[in-house]
Amino acid sequence: MSSDKKKAPRIKGTKGRFLFALISLVIFAGLSSVIWKKLQADVWAYFSDEAGNTIGVEENKVRRVLWQDPKQNLFSESTTVPDAEEGDSINAANYRLEAAFSPNGTSMVFVRPANDDSGTDLFLSAWDGRTWSVPEPVAELNSQNNERGPAFSRDGKFLYFSSDREGGKGGYDIYVSRNEGTKWSIAQLLNQSINTPQDELGPAPAEDGQRLFFSSNKEGDKNDIYVARKVIDSEPSEVPEETEKSVTFPVFSEVEAVNDLNSESEDLQASLTSQGNHIFLASDRDRNQEKGFSVYLSRVVNGEEFPPEKIDLYMEKGDATDPAIRMEGFDLLFSTDLDLEDSIENDDLKRYRLYRSTTREVFGFTDLTSWEKFKELMSKIIWWILLAIAALIGLIYLLEHWRDISTLYHKCLAGSAIMHLLALLLLMFWLISKEFSSGGEVQAPEIAISI
Repeated sequence: MSSDKKKAPRIKGTKGRFLFALISLVIFAGLSSVIWKKLQADVWAYFSDEAGNTIGVEENKVRRVLWQDPKQNLFSESTTVPDAEEGDSINAANYRLEAAFSPNGTSMVFVRPANDDSGTDLFLSAWDGRTWSVPEPVAELNSQNNERGPAFSRDGKFLYFSSDREGGKGGYDIYVSRNEGTKWSIAQLLNQSINTPQDELGPAPAEDGQRLFFSSNKEGDKNDIYVARKVIDSEPSEVPEETEKSVTFPVFSEVEAVNDLNSESEDLQASLTSQGNHIFLASDRDRNQEKGFSVYLSRVVNGEEFPPEKIDLYMEKGDATDPAIRMEGFDLLFSTDLDLEDSIENDDLKRYRLYRSTTREVFGFTDLTSWEKFKELMSKIIWWILLAIAALIGLIYLLEHWRDISTLYHKCLAGSAIMHLLALLLLMFWLISKEFSSGGEVQAPEIAISI
């Protein structure tokens, strides 16, 4: 007996310690969960634009945007804006209408067939606030061969483009020209660290001017996106002022593939925003029987390119390629064979037009108009519905108990009730259907007269 009494306090003490440990564990788990969620909301979860601006998720200040339906880019020969449905004779279907905007967004250089059918040339158009002016050929840069893929430097002092003219390394090579005020200088071939015997296309200077993105098929049949770094002059102050123009052309080296942007398919035509926080590109990584190339967007955070995401331009078939951007990426110009019925499978023979899409802010909205109309309708016909249900119940009851009626008198009364209930039910159905088909009261037309 004495030993049992001694064991009892030990058992109670053990249970108490176990219960205390369990309660402590539950409290610790609860506090950890609260702290974890707080850290996620206030510390780790935020929106950033790569320009030093960060907004916490809990502040709920981020707005949502959607791309508008693409429309043909219009060029105007007069003050009258052309009809978008009829199209624009200048924006006629041609081969790969690549374009590039100047840093201030008021000039556009784009590619179209030369006036003498010698290939594709560079043309310049100016923005007047409503439409783009009639394009004029950039004679000092065009050759008897093809010019493609123009791109302005971020300061507007240089224009990069590709050409298969004589004197290059082979295929398409990247050239650069300096802005001399009223004209462009003679184009110079970039150094061999960039140009190869294969095709180098789509030059895209970065926002800092120290990097140049471009696409090349030098590693095989498919195009990939590469980046080259600018060679910085170690003693720029010693350059004589009179020879400054002859040495200011950029030189690049250290070419490497941008693996975060590339895929096993075609990846080309990179285009960067002026702040460098978004990279647009064209790729056929999601090619199927209906669609080929699409435009993709890669976000750049802390100097790292994120995997590209496909931009939904509401195109169910065809190609969308050669993106050009302005307004920090909110205005997108691209080349597409949309609405061309004679579009064919051979990429070399396809014809394209320039289309434009812009982003617009969107917000969640619940349209209660239909619900209000439904409630108004129900307020008019609810008693008819209830009366029809009552008539139907009475009709079913009489039909179920018809055999239980024995006398002729009661059968006559029941038959009369059945006929009246059936007539009432049909009348309710007719009134309800009439209310549905009428669509409410006829409203008087409103006429606005402008004097």
